[in-house]
Amino acid sequence: MREMKKINIIKKNQEFTRIFQTIKAQQSANFLFYLEWTKEENYAFGIAVSQKNASAVKRNFIKRRIRSIIDQYQFKKGFNCIILCRKNIEEKPYEELRKEMEKFFQKNKLLEVGEI
Repeated sequence: MREMKKINIIKKNQEFTRIFQTIKAQQSANFLFYLEWTKEENYAFGIAVSQKNASAVKRNFIKRRIRSIIDQYQFKKGFNCIILCRKNIEEKPYEELRKEMEKFFQKNKLLEVGEI
């Protein structure tokens, strides 16, 4: 199984703020997706879970689940994506979250050819 490398992770608060202010969110039942196209030779994901949603342990659990879903796919290069989680996401089944994220990836043509 592939793991998200450090170059594929958005961590800096400035980057989150810049993307939140400049990009319109795409909504789904459990997530808000902020997708920014870049000219860079890699892609990056940022995962944000509100402190209002859950304790630190639950927030980390949610982020681990999302990272494991992301690790299942091969992505094209040249985008940044921030995934903002909605409330009660820790109660949702893993497969429901995976299907929802896959639908977003396919809709925005983020997956490499042949990846399903």
